Amino acid sequence: MVGVVAAAAAGAILGDNVGYGLGRLIWAPAAGTVRGLGRLTPERLVLLHRFFEQRGPLAVFAARFIAVLRTFGPFMAGAAEMRYRTFLLFNALGGAAWATVMAFWASS
Repeated sequence: MVGVVAAAAAGAILGDNVGYGLGRLIWAPAAGTVRGLGRLTPERLVLLHRFFEQRGPLAVFAARFIAVLRTFGPFMAGAAEMRYRTFLLFNALGGAAWATVMAFWASS
């Protein structure tokens, strides 16, 4: 079971790092320039920055356990330019916790 947890955690952490990078490099700069790009306007980007400044670590950790946020949270954290070290730490903690919970839940 340890191997399953390690593989699931590694995949989750690596996948979210890709999402963070895409959000930071593509999604945020395109705000307001590409129609329909997740409806991320410059005004909403300001709100996103504020949210991640105040609640970023908790949001990254908790998003792991909520299906839609698990998918889009890393993009939003990247677009909000959340500090990468903070993102990486709480993404790793959340990914490891999520993988452990899912492995034990699946084996019961």
